[in-house]
Amino acid sequence: MFVTKNYVKGETIFKEGDLGDRTYNVLKGEVLICKSRRDGGMVAIGKLTQGEIFGEMYLLDPKAGGRRTATAIASCDVELEVIFQEELTKLLENTPPQMTALMESLCRRLRKISAEYASVVPVKKYSFINNP
Repeated sequence: MFVTKNYVKGETIFKEGDLGDRTYNVLKGEVLICKSRRDGGMVAIGKLTQGEIFGEMYLLDPKAGGRRTATAIASCDVELEVIFQEELTKLLENTPPQMTALMESLCRRLRKISAEYASVVPVKKYSFINNP
């Protein structure tokens, strides 16, 4: 069973490093996906809109230890469909091992590329993201 949840502009949906237990589908609005930088700031590495799913990597790559690899912040008022871990796990139960290995590999690559990108991309200022 899926539920909806609303967030206001600037509200954090989850933080990098948090334990994951759900995935989200954007129903209305926009969500920024942000990575921490070595200088203590944050950089937006993606903007998600209606129909896009995020927050799934914690489940698809068990080597990540179930941790969030980025921070998700509402860039305006948003409505999200919440998909809980139990539901996702049921959907993945019959996935062939080769597909599971492929998903894990893609998640590891995406995590690595996101970290590299965050370290070199110029910081775009958002009033609701704290940067030094």
